Amino acid sequence: MGKWRDRQLISERWIDMARSPGPANAQYGYMNWFLNTPEPQVNGRPGPQMYPAAPASAVAFRGNGENLIYVDWKNDLVVVVRWIRSGAPEFFGRVLAAVAR
Repeated sequence: MGKWRDRQLISERWIDMARSPGPANAQYGYMNWFLNTPEPQVNGRPGPQMYPAAPASAVAFRGNGENLIYVDWKNDLVVVVRWIRSGAPEFFGRVLAAVAR
């Protein structure tokens, strides 16, 4: 992770920190990484994942207007989507289904 060909561009420690839940909110990683882990428990059950079809190791950067950068190491994907609004979970489910074929 964090490499381009044989060159390390981003330190693995930084990526590990970014993929770890922060103290302010368990859904936030370091900086503005949104983790795809289940939301905190509600009524004794974990809440939903941000992108249910995606692995828990995936992360997203989210901006105004629901501009998204989705990073999925398991499936070797980086997907950039703009102005998708509430359809992002279904969209990423379709992307993952397409690459699984």
